[in-house]
Amino acid sequence: MMKTILILLLFPIFSIAQNKKEMGKDFVEGLYNTDKIEKSYSYLDPSITNKFDLNQLKKTLTNVETQFGNFKTILEINNEDNTYYYYCEFDKTKIDMMITFNNSSKIAGFYYVPHKSFTDKKLK
Repeated sequence: MMKTILILLLFPIFSIAQNKKEMGKDFVEGLYNTDKIEKSYSYLDPSITNKFDLNQLKKTLTNVETQFGNFKTILEINNEDNTYYYYCEFDKTKIDMMITFNNSSKIAGFYYVPHKSFTDKKLK
């Protein structure tokens, strides 16, 4: 009985983590797909979208592609609390996109950072 209660209590936490993981994956992949970039943009918190419109995002991504090359794939996904690290492969480099989620499961920030190694906790 206690095991059942514990599982029921932990299931919502696991579901939220899975949703954020998948949302972040969709966000990253959608950024580099012209048919899905608007969906990626919809994942952003209003604190970002009020200052950074879709056209500015597209211009920024053009600069990213100039520097890193074309996006190929996500190699691995790791997380710490509400921050997820998507290890991305581009033509010219491999780098993490660090995505932080707020309490409403909206993306509150995303940045390219040097790859952070996670030895014992991989989500992918």
